[in-house]
Amino acid sequence: MREKVKEPRDLRGLVFAAAVFMLFLMFMVWQVNFYLFRNIKNTYYMAVLPVLVAGGFYFWRLKNGPEYTLLVCYWLWFIASRILNGDPALVQEFSLVFDLALMLPSFLVGLVLERENRKRFLDWFSAAVGGYHFLLGLVCIAAFILRRQFVNPITGGLLGMTTTDSFERINILDINICATAFWFMMAFLLMVYQFFACKNRLWRIPIVLAGLVHYSVVAISFTRSVKVSLAVCTALLVVLLAYNKLKLRKKTALALVLAALFLASAPLAYKSFDLISTGLLRVSIAVRADKNEGAQTEHSEASPQTLSASQGSETSTNDSLEAYEDPRQWNGDLNSFSSGRLKIYKGAFLTIAEDPSILLTGCLSRDAMTRTNETLTRPQPHYHNFILQVLIFTGLPGLLLILALVILVVIKAVRLFFSRDEKAETAVKLLALPITGTLIYSLFESCLFTGMEVRPLYFYILCGALLGFYYDVFPRKSAGRKG
Repeated sequence: MREKVKEPRDLRGLVFAAAVFMLFLMFMVWQVNFYLFRNIKNTYYMAVLPVLVAGGFYFWRLKNGPEYTLLVCYWLWFIASRILNGDPALVQEFSLVFDLALMLPSFLVGLVLERENRKRFLDWFSAAVGGYHFLLGLVCIAAFILRRQFVNPITGGLLGMTTTDSFERINILDINICATAFWFMMAFLLMVYQFFACKNRLWRIPIVLAGLVHYSVVAISFTRSVKVSLAVCTALLVVLLAYNKLKLRKKTALALVLAALFLASAPLAYKSFDLISTGLLRVSIAVRADKNEGAQTEHSEASPQTLSASQGSETSTNDSLEAYEDPRQWNGDLNSFSSGRLKIYKGAFLTIAEDPSILLTGCLSRDAMTRTNETLTRPQPHYHNFILQVLIFTGLPGLLLILALVILVVIKAVRLFFSRDEKAETAVKLLALPITGTLIYSLFESCLFTGMEVRPLYFYILCGALLGFYYDVFPRKSAGRKG
């Protein structure tokens, strides 16, 4: 009788997971053909998402841990705050509220799947993310070495080198570099998970190759928030591997050793990005020098005017490393070094001081940056900090719900990370890394809990998966968690 009850639950979970996976793919490859995916979003997506949200409530209710309950309460408060701010019919904020609902099934999918099905879901998830960003990463590296741009024939979007912040950086499908660097961080961390999760060791070869490409693209993005986040995650990987090997009886000695390893590994990991970017720059200079020499040889018998023009073009190209490296260095001004973030953060408090009611009800998205942008030289789309963004959007009630959720997730991630239980496999523990990386990154960017695109989707899906494994190791007292 138990098997007859269990099978439909597994089937429901698998169908639910497949639907979430397809929606995730839509957001992940959106920029490849945004004409097509915009049409899908305006049709099928509008029908599928309400069914997923309603199905999650109907089949699993709020029986999947306090984290999911907090997320549901936050979403409901988000709707209430829109109404309290003068949009009772959600005429202005409907798209935002509707899209934000996707975080509920994305978070829930890892909680409702049985352990083995959860692992299969992560296998497909990792393969899609790793494979797509491996191919995209190869084009990025080629563009970086050749110092050129490639055109997407479908949309006309560019992928290649462009000048921003007074130096050349990679432009990936016309998306902000801070966002695209995050994509590759997530892809790399999923390859780390798969390296330890895959049973067939031959699969580790393409996994390592893909991971190297992802890591290299992070290096050539020159995105400091992502580099810091990934350096911390890499140091935590070293700590975990050491923790699995060390058998020290005294907890104090073990903690000191692990702390020393972390403090030594994090700066080295950060420095590795500079070594990779410098190495690829040297390759770029050498390749283009050979190309120029070949062109000169080919035109050696050309007219003097043609040869002179060719030499003039070559002379105008600066092939020194200094011309292409990140010029942003510490200059004693923390606001300047942080790309103006301190002034943006200050603007959030000025906004609250001008309208204290924000602390209670938040404000509409159109008004969130109005007061702050009046104090800035260059208008900004958001607060570059998810905590301030949630506070301004939803007030203290929304912020407290999110902080409670994040604290619970972090506590359980740490407990699972250092668990000695057999069910807490190394691969399972490593799911803490993308969550850690996202939270660190989100202290400098506003991508969680106030909008919907691929970056927060990574976080919600992997949070749910980690919590699912956590509850396998540390079951709750209440029965029927998955039903």
